[in-house]
Amino acid sequence: MVNRVGQKIAFVANRPDFEWKFYLIEGKEQNAFCLPGGKVFVYTGLMEIISNDDELAVVISHEVGHTILRHGAERMSMQTLQQLGSSLLGALANLQSPEYSSLFDKACNIGSNVGIILPFSRSHELEADKAGIMLMQKAGYNPKAALSFWEKMSQGNNNTSDFFSTHPSNSKRIQEIQKILEEQKK
Repeated sequence: MVNRVGQKIAFVANRPDFEWKFYLIEGKEQNAFCLPGGKVFVYTGLMEIISNDDELAVVISHEVGHTILRHGAERMSMQTLQQLGSSLLGALANLQSPEYSSLFDKACNIGSNVGIILPFSRSHELEADKAGIMLMQKAGYNPKAALSFWEKMSQGNNNTSDFFSTHPSNSKRIQEIQKILEEQKK
């Protein structure tokens, strides 16, 4: 099922420069991830809540979206800039004491994570959701399945804040997906 749906999504992504491979891996996590170059992994734990090909297409097209948008490379660039910025600020502060230098480094990392890295990561997730919906629709899957999938993911999860998270809250995702689906009607 993972390979069948994945290959349909990969076909409409029309990126022959990627070597698309789709894997189901044993694990209780309700998660999926991608690696640069077109490797997509779905955990068996996620498959427990997926009812049909349309809901699986939500997951796989989202991961394919990350890949074609090159979010992995952007994330690596942001982390490099974060490290460079922290080093530069540390040099400018010219802190002589090792304990102050260590505290300064920690404060810089926390500040840049909360202020830059996490919001950037959440925006990548929403971009991949939008690209994924377009891909799954192009491949013949029902984009409304994104709503049912994320409603299932929300069950039992009372987390309404995404402030310290790399991912938007499930309720935020549902709101954004509803907007995307409304835009497609126009």
